[in-house]
Amino acid sequence: PWMLLPIKEIQQAPEVRQWLQVPGKIVGTLLWPVQIDKWEENAPLPKGRIVGGPIGNAGEIETEARLCMMEAELEDHMDEFSDEVAEETKRVLEWAKATHEAEVNRRVDLREARIMTIDPATARDLDDAIHIVRDDSTSPPQFEIGVHIADVSHFVWKGHKIDSEAAWRCTTVYLTHRAYHMLPRE
Repeated sequence: PWMLLPIKEIQQAPEVRQWLQVPGKIVGTLLWPVQIDKWEENAPLPKGRIVGGPIGNAGEIETEARLCMMEAELEDHMDEFSDEVAEETKRVLEWAKATHEAEVNRRVDLREARIMTIDPATARDLDDAIHIVRDDSTSPPQFEIGVHIADVSHFVWKGHKIDSEAAWRCTTVYLTHRAYHMLPRE
């Protein structure tokens, strides 16, 4: 939305002064974070102030994504995982490789069963599935239906960095062009 910004306010905003000193042509419609200070009853526009540096040009996918995330108060989800989380992820992957065979032997092995995803065709993560097996040894025949959910919790150790990060992020955020994951993709 449009907003009235007093020229004195704009000239004094360090974010604006710094940006205007960069040589080059101003291209597109640059968007800035602003805060509405007041909107008088009969005024067509609110009065406000700039509260940060430029976000990007209107219409660019990354700018629009950042705006969506800011509006939902999820902008921090766009940050990369910390070095500590990345290091812990490497350790978890090494542990998973080292314990894979023992884990396979501990679980019911359904890798030869006919299992199908129930995620939609547009899903980016195929992590929900079912299987159906007909048992003709009974009369009438019965069916075993299995529900399969990816067991990522097996790889998240309680109280560790990945656990804390997942608890803080709480969910994966899916936008049309990308996802901001709750857990590292590895």
